[in-house]
Amino acid sequence: MNNRTLHSVTYDSHAPGPAWSAPAQIAEFPGKDFASSIHAMGTGDGKADVVWQGTFGAMWNLHYDGGWSAPAEITPQHLTKWGYPYTIVPAVSGDRRLNWFWQGRDSRVQTIYRDPQQPQWSAPQRLGQPWWSYAELAAVPSSAGSVSLYRVDFGSEIGEVPRLQTCFYDTATPTASARIADARALVARAQTLWNLPGPAREEANARAADAIAVAREAVALDSGFRATLAQWLVFPTIPYLRQSGGRDQALARAREAVDIFTALNATDPAAYGPKLAAAKKLVADIQAETQSADVQSADAQPG
Repeated sequence: MNNRTLHSVTYDSHAPGPAWSAPAQIAEFPGKDFASSIHAMGTGDGKADVVWQGTFGAMWNLHYDGGWSAPAEITPQHLTKWGYPYTIVPAVSGDRRLNWFWQGRDSRVQTIYRDPQQPQWSAPQRLGQPWWSYAELAAVPSSAGSVSLYRVDFGSEIGEVPRLQTCFYDTATPTASARIADARALVARAQTLWNLPGPAREEANARAADAIAVAREAVALDSGFRATLAQWLVFPTIPYLRQSGGRDQALARAREAVDIFTALNATDPAAYGPKLAAAKKLVADIQAETQSADVQSADAQPG
């Protein structure tokens, strides 16, 4: 690997006269988002993944299944701070479920996973409470479907003797109610960050996006949470995006809310008719803002 491209070598112990292959380029880092370090893991079924932390705090992935995929972002941006020595550790659990763990910029352990035959990674989950300081992380699969995590805790007091800490993580797919609880915590975090000055609002948008991703997972498990997802789209996600200049994203989220409330209105107009009307008004308002901005931009062009 140099600062622009990623190369690999392979070794097949089952081949006659096994030997290492010559280096071959498998990817070029997109734009300026080159890796500070890379991490790789195989799942024992002829497939493999490479991940790295990008410049803007997102996790990137290459997947091998007979050939290498193109680089793809698999988490929202700003989960980590690029250049910090964050360790990304893999663990394969259960039926070849691949899990990645790291310590995020909020000082909590975070994780994502992907099951065999699934093209998409899960939304990031945050585990436990924030740590006092950065610590190396180790992950070891234990019983089926579980992982033990280890770290060295330096504590909150200067001079405290470092201690090895461990926790247990059940990698089973969480219930819809548990994922909604995770999303609700992310919404609360986004609102707290939004009320802080300066660049915290950028992170607030990221946490709101995380909440929506997690809420969509919950809806996939239990459609009874559709109204909750739609309400979080209406607030805080859309207002935050509009005030941050993300009108295209806000419009997409507003249309998603309209689709959800349309379906709900078909069965309960009294409860969801007003919410559907409000979501449609959001779409109209954002479209009007976009048209007005386009006109102002055209007027500003030298003629």
